[in-house]
Amino acid sequence: MIITFVTDCYFDENNGTGISARRFTEMLRKRGHTVRVVTIDDQGRTKYGLEKRSFGKPIDAVFNLEGFRLAKPDEEVLRSAIVGSDIVHIYMPWKLGIKAAKICRELNIPCSAAFHVDPCNITSTAYLQWLKPINDAIYQSFYTNL
Repeated sequence: MIITFVTDCYFDENNGTGISARRFTEMLRKRGHTVRVVTIDDQGRTKYGLEKRSFGKPIDAVFNLEGFRLAKPDEEVLRSAIVGSDIVHIYMPWKLGIKAAKICRELNIPCSAAFHVDPCNITSTAYLQWLKPINDAIYQSFYTNL
């Protein structure tokens, strides 16, 4: 099978998403599958590398404190990775994942999605993790967007 993973931070060593994706990739490749990875990559480690997305210095500083980066979606890169895939798995409910899901639907390619993030990971940065309505709204946006 040709399996395509779409995740913002595959090569980052500081989060469980990247570590999980790399382990999953290794396991699938050992079983003979072809795994394509669409992710941030400025070192040429994947054929489907993307640039880091910037939101301006103040917001980028918060992301850096959290040790997280978001990818800048590139439709051409996404399409080249998705075309010919047997299935696409999207790891995060951000702009990259939303764009990948849209392309999969357009091309009628099966797609699975998960969000390897909890709303509290987001709201705790602003000390709002205890506000259930905000966390519920974030969860709902994850479901709606993917």
